Amino acid sequence: LGNTDMGDVDPKKVMEVFNQNESIEDQMIALYVKKDMVALQKMSEMFPEKTEKALLSNRNKIMFRSMDSIMAKYSLFTAVGTLHLPGKMGLISLLREKGYTVEPVTCNTYTNGANYKFKVTEKAWVTMVSEKDGYSIKMPGTPTDIDAYSGTIKMKMYFDLATSKCFATSHIPHSENPAASTADLLDEMASKMVNNAAKLETHAIENSGLTGKEYYFTDKDGNNYRLQLLGSNTDVYLLMAYSKSKDTHSSDPFFESFKTIPKSKSSLKPHFFEDALITVAVPENKPSKSVTYTKDSTQQQIMYTIVDPTIGCYYFVVCNQANAKYNFNNDTLWASGLKESLDGNGMSLTRKKGHLGKYNTEEFITSEFTGHKVAGKLVFCGNRVYKVMTQYPSNEKGQADADSFLASIRIQAAVPEETHYETAHEGAFATDVPEPFVEIKTAAEGDGTKPKQYEYTSWDKTARLTYYITAKELCGYYWKSDDSLMLKNWLLRSLVTSDTAPEYKYYRENGLLCGEARAIKKYTSQVHRIKVVSAGRHRYALDCTYPTYLQYDRNVAAFYDSFKVLKKDAEQLQPSPAKFIAALHSNDSTTFKHASKSLSEVFFSRNDVPLLLKEIASPFRDDSGNYHIVGSHLFNQLKEYPGELSVADLEQLYKNESVSRRGQQQQVLMLLIKLNDSIGAYKKLKELLVSTPPQKGSSYNLGYELRAHLSLAQTLYPELLQLAADSITGSMACDLARALMDSGYLKKEKLEAMLPSLIEKSRQARQYNSDYQARAIMQLLATFKSPLAWDEIKQYQGVNSNYLKYLTVKLLCDNGINPLAVAVDSLAADKYYRLDTYHLLEGKGSAGLFPAQYRTQQYFAESYLANYDEDGAYNSYKPLGVKRATYNGEKQKFYLFELGQYDDSSQHTLGIAGPFSDDNKVTTIDDNDNATGVYSETINTGDLENQLKLYLIKRKIDYMPPQKEIED
Repeated sequence: LGNTDMGDVDPKKVMEVFNQNESIEDQMIALYVKKDMVALQKMSEMFPEKTEKALLSNRNKIMFRSMDSIMAKYSLFTAVGTLHLPGKMGLISLLREKGYTVEPVTCNTYTNGANYKFKVTEKAWVTMVSEKDGYSIKMPGTPTDIDAYSGTIKMKMYFDLATSKCFATSHIPHSENPAASTADLLDEMASKMVNNAAKLETHAIENSGLTGKEYYFTDKDGNNYRLQLLGSNTDVYLLMAYSKSKDTHSSDPFFESFKTIPKSKSSLKPHFFEDALITVAVPENKPSKSVTYTKDSTQQQIMYTIVDPTIGCYYFVVCNQANAKYNFNNDTLWASGLKESLDGNGMSLTRKKGHLGKYNTEEFITSEFTGHKVAGKLVFCGNRVYKVMTQYPSNEKGQADADSFLASIRIQAAVPEETHYETAHEGAFATDVPEPFVEIKTAAEGDGTKPKQYEYTSWDKTARLTYYITAKELCGYYWKSDDSLMLKNWLLRSLVTSDTAPEYKYYRENGLLCGEARAIKKYTSQVHRIKVVSAGRHRYALDCTYPTYLQYDRNVAAFYDSFKVLKKDAEQLQPSPAKFIAALHSNDSTTFKHASKSLSEVFFSRNDVPLLLKEIASPFRDDSGNYHIVGSHLFNQLKEYPGELSVADLEQLYKNESVSRRGQQQQVLMLLIKLNDSIGAYKKLKELLVSTPPQKGSSYNLGYELRAHLSLAQTLYPELLQLAADSITGSMACDLARALMDSGYLKKEKLEAMLPSLIEKSRQARQYNSDYQARAIMQLLATFKSPLAWDEIKQYQGVNSNYLKYLTVKLLCDNGINPLAVAVDSLAADKYYRLDTYHLLEGKGSAGLFPAQYRTQQYFAESYLANYDEDGAYNSYKPLGVKRATYNGEKQKFYLFELGQYDDSSQHTLGIAGPFSDDNKVTTIDDNDNATGVYSETINTGDLENQLKLYLIKRKIDYMPPQKEIED
């Protein structure tokens, strides 16, 4: 508002709205009272477009998104300024466009606030009877059902406006468990509810034949609670009343009216969950529904929870559905993710694969825990995955109901709606799709280095399928190699990891080359189908992933079969790569730049291997800075055809001056490892390593490839160790040694003969300050556990690098050797290693070795902040003192710092570390309570308390879980 020129309005429009003879303020109030939306809209039109957007439209969008997000989970009361309501960009229109019903609520009478008096009238109390839960009770009015813990606990709650008292009841069924008494269960529940109570009184009670305890306590907000917890070996009942008033006797009728009654017996009946397209037999109790994930994420999850309080069964029906633009690809993660979750709660899991009609399933059952079991099925239905689970008492009745529940699952196939004909922009092509195209321009028309590309999507809401078409103009250097290879390459670029090998087919359609690939995903029963069409210098790729039960559906088939290129491209592809190769060697920098940036757009075929070998050995424009990129790309192309290469070809390439200068000799060695002529290739590899090793310091590392060929690594190891003066080769040799010993290819005794050589390499690493090499050598030396090796490792306590110094201290501590005090002091003085060093020593029972000078809350606060600053954005940490602020419901202590940034000496930020204990001897923070971080706004040293408060509020919002539980 401060930056908005409120005087810049259109005088003519002001006169259209307001009578100049009356107070504008009075007229505005009159329009408001009359609810004259047309006139109110005219008011907003008085402002210039820029001002209107800043004041209204832009803010309306933000308000609407927030409202839409919240209303997906909760009921919502929202208050907004009047001018945010009318107009095309007003909240009413935005909500209606989203599908909400928006209706005015009118009132014809008004009462001035000063004259308003609340009228208290006596009301007859209502008896609430719940046969399912087995109790009755009286309340001042009819209670509302409240779901807690995702619907697994049902509460009945009534808030009495007349007395500002809240009354609540809940029934929690449980199984008789010899390992834990009902009294222990009640105490555990009570401890969570009365946590942080300011005052607490308790005594034993008996009510309606049940025993338990009554609690009187006051919470941090000054609410006074009266709580009764009553239980038997199968049921727990909670009765609660609270208000600001200290009068506890006014709630006596509520507590005295509680009575247990015989429970009704529930039965399972089929229920169709319409938005999840599944039918399951569940109790007749009302399901609790929750929806998580937004429209912009990969999926939407709908979860229904149904509780059967008569026997203590909980039923869960969960449906995960892919959102627009997404498909489920990580299918095997569903089962492993569920197993990890249940195992984490102490339940061992038994799994087996099965079928539900045409769908694959994962069935599971857990071991018994606290008298219960969990059983369920994962059902994979393409772009829908179901988790149908029940937690039930481990008895005959519970087992029978669980079996009936899981046997009742029926999935309804989602059949797509009718398709219609859709034409792309500029009439380039047309096809049948479920919904109008959404067009995305993914690449701009530029100077030839980025050919234009458009992506079109169509979303089938019913079947939850996304149809893709990518229209791409090929770069000017593209040429046509073998037709089927060209098409297969395009198809490969579009494929994702699948569980079956793709099937290919190639054909001509309307005079154009076409290729198709089809793969099936094992778990989710999805078909991944791709079609590419080559039309001159344009390529079209159609892509859709869909369930197998839709594989012959007319809509999906129509999408592929109906595709037509409407505008034929007169410009055809070149017959050879001659133009591209000439451009790579052009003296014109622009021509070379265009060609080098087009590398990812072209590909070579098997027949082009001799040409590739020649080009890799050729020098490129060294002054362009791109010769390394060009050579790497050509190498990657060569890796596709190892069967076309010979040992002689690669030896010649290895010794080539251009390859050596680019530091690409390692890529030649990688190709040697992969050659079919293994014996000859291995001999040549060893010969080249010994006679003409790669240039020292070059980016040379064959560790990954050699781990896949350990027998080769075994024969090469002595030569590799000799080359270990190269920092990168050295680390590779040491890492390989451990892999060889673990795999039995290299005996530790044989390696001990090389110990003097290793120690010499270690000394060279210290001399060259090579952290990477030294780390690998130290770790290898530690495996020998010999005095000679330990003497060498201890030498690293005196190096300048705290990275190596910390690694040394860790290796020593792990093997029961106390590090030197000077090394520990150096690490403690370093804010980046201080915490890790302390935790390391503490974990080994040697915390006394940590210097007392640095074992203070101030120093540890600095270290917590340094650990938070993983990217090293701040170069100075100036202490600003200690402030207290409310966090997790209580006043706690935080250390504040002024942080200076490397890239801006004038920019300073507030760093916050805490909360710390009031006991200064406690120098660390509970990991689960750590709120350390940086306040994003520029620091204001005169308002630190307020900035700390704002930081904690923002942090709480950022870390708030997706679904707020009722107890919060």
